[in-house]
Amino acid sequence: MCFILDQSSSVAQYDVVIVVLEVPSLRCSQSVIMRFFGCAGMGGCADSVFVRFFICVFRWMPVCLIIALVIWAYYAYVIQLCFRTVERLPERVIYLFIFHFLLLLFLWSYYQTVFSEIGQPQKTFYLTSEVRHDLESAADEAECKLILDRFVRQHQIPVANRAFDGSVRYCHKCNCVKPDRSHHCSVCGQCVLKFDHHCPWVNTCVNYCNYKFFVLFLGYGLALCLFGFFTDVQYFIAFWKNELKFNEGFGRFHILFLFFVSGMFAVSLSCLFFYHLYLTSRNQSTIGNVPSSLRTLFCTSLAQMRSSLANCDDTDHGHQIRMFTNELKFNEGFGRFHILFLFFVSGMFAVSLSCLFFYHLYLTSRNQSTIESFRPPLFSYGPDKNAYNLGIRRNFQQIFGQNRLLWLLPIFSSCGDGVQYPINIREGRQQHPSMSASSMGYQARKSGQIAALINEFRFLLVRLASICYRTSRGVCAYT
Repeated sequence: MCFILDQSSSVAQYDVVIVVLEVPSLRCSQSVIMRFFGCAGMGGCADSVFVRFFICVFRWMPVCLIIALVIWAYYAYVIQLCFRTVERLPERVIYLFIFHFLLLLFLWSYYQTVFSEIGQPQKTFYLTSEVRHDLESAADEAECKLILDRFVRQHQIPVANRAFDGSVRYCHKCNCVKPDRSHHCSVCGQCVLKFDHHCPWVNTCVNYCNYKFFVLFLGYGLALCLFGFFTDVQYFIAFWKNELKFNEGFGRFHILFLFFVSGMFAVSLSCLFFYHLYLTSRNQSTIGNVPSSLRTLFCTSLAQMRSSLANCDDTDHGHQIRMFTNELKFNEGFGRFHILFLFFVSGMFAVSLSCLFFYHLYLTSRNQSTIESFRPPLFSYGPDKNAYNLGIRRNFQQIFGQNRLLWLLPIFSSCGDGVQYPINIREGRQQHPSMSASSMGYQARKSGQIAALINEFRFLLVRLASICYRTSRGVCAYT
């Protein structure tokens, strides 16, 4: 048993003590415990125990939703479908065996994805107090660049990725040199090895340590949904034609709802699953596919929308919703209409989510992350989107390991240590033979100026939209 004491300067009056039980059969890291109690990534913003508890509950709600959905699906499929609907015993046994087999692999993969340790940089990547003092007292960025280069050479830190100005990538929040393909997660509050994205459905970062589990979780979830969908379709058709009689009136709802939910999640998970397989084939992460301009646009727009909506009074809107809800009258005649409407709406969203699944399969085949597919990593010779592309077979081996017998099992077998990755340098140098650090710095300054102008233009557009919105609300209130 060990005690972890959080002594933050801004939260000095609330010392949080977390007890970690060291159980040999259960590997539970400090980062998992911090995420469970809602302490990770909050820094000094959570100045009360209530805020910490609220954020913790909010972060774990998607996970609880998935667990609740699995529990309901188990009841609907095993009890309502297999035991109360399927009459032939051989068919029932086959359905139950395959369903439990896929469910076991799905839950195993999901558990490994949620509770796997988040990959963090090694201690050698963190700056010493002397180096941090030198950076704080540096006169300009050129001196900071020299200090970081000297630190990397002295400690023999293996880094190949560079910043836009050609300098060593450095995290000001963690005070460490960023390993290759790593990024800082603001939700977890730390730098994460081979950061792909932070997934709220697993309440953790998809990274080097759990990327294989995440892809398997998507794959087995897709297989489970497809199996439930196709084994339920014949009974759904029989129900629709009024050819099937249920022992209980409520059982019809479970069979029908299971049919739509299985199809919806099958399409949704297929998109995410194939998208991550594509990332594995490209040896890339999710974050590498998002351009910086798109992230800046999203963050700026979100901040402006929050500031605009904070001044809005939703009293009239909420009153209208309550009036509309009270006027609705449901009966059996509308039952089929609601079912068909739910089917088409769910299918529409399922198709959009399926694109994400297939995209991850494509990224896996290219050995890319989502970020790297949109924003290629930078090297001393320039940006190179195919730097980690070693071929489809070797790309899959980077994620799933050398032993193919372990590919379909949620057991960690990925290659490497999360810090160093094999690089296809020959192709990158052929694409950028004349790229130097000075030219990279010039392009970085030029792109920075353009980005500043774009951000200013976005800010003006958002402000104009906010003014128009408030004006329209005032006119509506006056009329």
